[in-house]
Amino acid sequence: MLLILLPSIILIFLNIQYCETIISKILPSVSILEESPLSTTLVDLQSYLNTLGFRSEHYSTSAIILLQSQTSAPFEYINGTIRLKSRLGIEKKKKKKENRFKIIKYCCCCCCFFSIVDREEYCKKRLCNCDPKLNNNNQCNFTITLTANIDTPPYNYILSLPITCVDLNDNAPKFSQLESTITIAENAPRGHRVPLETATDSDSSQYGISEYRLLWLNNTSTKAFSIDYDN
Repeated sequence: MLLILLPSIILIFLNIQYCETIISKILPSVSILEESPLSTTLVDLQSYLNTLGFRSEHYSTSAIILLQSQTSAPFEYINGTIRLKSRLGIEKKKKKKENRFKIIKYCCCCCCFFSIVDREEYCKKRLCNCDPKLNNNNQCNFTITLTANIDTPPYNYILSLPITCVDLNDNAPKFSQLESTITIAENAPRGHRVPLETATDSDSSQYGISEYRLLWLNNTSTKAFSIDYDN
């Protein structure tokens, strides 16, 4: 009877011991400003890791590992700090037009390498969560995860770090075409409404489009039109 029960007791003991040695912690969130240069340090974890029992020799070894995922792609762990990677390759599908907010450092083969943080490109490539249903102002939110292992109890940690990319108003609203022709019947009644194409703005809703205005190119023109909004 003892020979039959002994393996079960050992298995139960091992399971309980394993569960007790893993601790999950959520670190205070940090922010990175759009257009920050790559290699920027986001947070220095050394003082926090010291409180968990880590020593300086743990920082540059395999004791701390940044788990690789799509949202962790722009970041790297180096010697106790989380920072933006010195270069981030994005698959190149078409040549990007140059503008005064130049973000492309250089392109090679199938990839373009960026020199600064570009929130809109991160959202487009789904490197961060920009879903307006899940966060206010459709900000660019990341959550990265590190595993930390040391040789003293409780041995193993899983550390989660929320990161928000703060948007800048660096994109102008634009229409799909520069000019469009509107046809109105001669006998259209006063107050007749004509649907117009709306513009798009890649920035977050904080810097989105708030209103439209008519620009009269000829001051002598009869200003017979106005803009009306649907609720």
